[in-house]
Amino acid sequence: MQSRLARFSIPLLLALFAYGATTSAEIYRWVDEDGKVHFTDQKPAAGNAESVELEIPDVGEPDEGELRRRELLKNAEEDFANDRRRAEERAADEHQRRVERPTGYAANRMCDEARIRYGVLHETMPIYWTTDDELRPAWSNDTYQGSRTYVADAERPNLIETVQENMNRNCANPGDMRLQQMTYAYWEHSNWCAAFKVKISTAHLARSKTPRSTIESMEEEYARDC
Repeated sequence: MQSRLARFSIPLLLALFAYGATTSAEIYRWVDEDGKVHFTDQKPAAGNAESVELEIPDVGEPDEGELRRRELLKNAEEDFANDRRRAEERAADEHQRRVERPTGYAANRMCDEARIRYGVLHETMPIYWTTDDELRPAWSNDTYQGSRTYVADAERPNLIETVQENMNRNCANPGDMRLQQMTYAYWEHSNWCAAFKVKISTAHLARSKTPRSTIESMEEEYARDC
């Protein structure tokens, strides 16, 4: 077989048809020792090669329907690219929002505690009090090991009202929902990092049989995000 072998395939033949000019192209067809059929535009050394002549018809200028199809395809590709760009931007903004430390965070613990409790009370999952009087959601990555006192759904409205009063009393700008969200997101992220650290420690145990490559990947993620 020659070193420069151009095999014809269906996409290639379609591309030839798309150029439009009526031409004839001589190609060679041959079968290898495994019974596979090959095509090349240069005569191969194989003894069983045979010449095949292709007539490529003139398809003319694209009609209105073809032009419309191309336009729709181009628009779809642009929409996909724009959607992907916007999704990446939203993901970057969300990551920044989750890890950004709010100005004054922990400077006023009474305010921060009220904002965190306000966020917990609005979770759509069970929530509970810890023995240290901390209000927490019972999420999948929860690392709290102490006893829990769960909050009944009927109790939430009264607790929300009490927390709102604490925010009004202890926060300089209790109505700033962006700061509220940032404070809660920062607390959520801190808890996620704590849970992920426990997960890494567990993976290091011999009985976990976690592959070293997986542990290294987890450690890289922790170093990057925490």
